Amino acid sequence: MEKEYPLEVEWIPFELHPGTPEDGLLLAERFGSKNFKVKLDDLKERGQRFGYEYAGMERMANSHNALLAEFYGLQQQHGESFRNEIYHAYFEEGRNIGQIDVLLDIGEKAGMNRQELQAFIRETNNEIFKPCLKLIEKFEVNSVPTFIVADRYKVVGSDQEEALRRVIEKAMKE
Repeated sequence: MEKEYPLEVEWIPFELHPGTPEDGLLLAERFGSKNFKVKLDDLKERGQRFGYEYAGMERMANSHNALLAEFYGLQQQHGESFRNEIYHAYFEEGRNIGQIDVLLDIGEKAGMNRQELQAFIRETNNEIFKPCLKLIEKFEVNSVPTFIVADRYKVVGSDQEEALRRVIEKAMKE
């Protein structure tokens, strides 16, 4: 949609499951093996519509350090590259993005300095997320993806393309 509309896109870090153990959690344990298969099949079907392949997803990662790494990547002008690499690593390769070594590999592949990224993750506290938390609270974000348009409208879900278009067009007319 960025090609269709004059959008300024800002990614906001959101920890969907902050209680996830550091090593992650098997998705089949989290959702039950039957529910997990249904959810994964649904995700694969939706992803294919947009050209995404999902494979090897068996574990829900603890995303806290990944969000810190992305924050660092944005500061270093590598945010988009990092997002692409981490998406590929997690959803397509099934890598555990909660592990520091995995994040450092991804960050390096995205153009970041490995040692500086490691230091940033180790030394940065949660205060860095405070401005984002205010926005999350204001719009009562509790799932991903959530799209906020013109600081007024909220659209939730990856399958809400038409609703998102309507909201963008409405905001552009105001």
